[in-house]
Amino acid sequence: MSRMLRDETHADPIIQFGARALLVSGESYANTASKFWSGLVDEAIEDYPGCNAMKLATTGSGRLAGDLMFPVNELQRELDKGECIDLEEAIRRAVEEIDMFG
Repeated sequence: MSRMLRDETHADPIIQFGARALLVSGESYANTASKFWSGLVDEAIEDYPGCNAMKLATTGSGRLAGDLMFPVNELQRELDKGECIDLEEAIRRAVEEIDMFG
């Protein structure tokens, strides 16, 4: 993110971004997606202390929801659509969706 783009001659102290777990609608998550999203907020606060909001956009067609923290659910939704596709194609589509949402 923006910290990677800076070219500073002095060394910053090592700052650990991201939480070990993230609470979404009362559910605790401790995976790479939760680390990414909490790290994004941490970096925004560090780099832009006056910032009080973030607007996120995605190319995905669906709404961002806590359920996306479980990739197996996306795979199951693809399989439940009832389209005549094989498992390999369903996995490929699910991975594409997951890549878009972190």
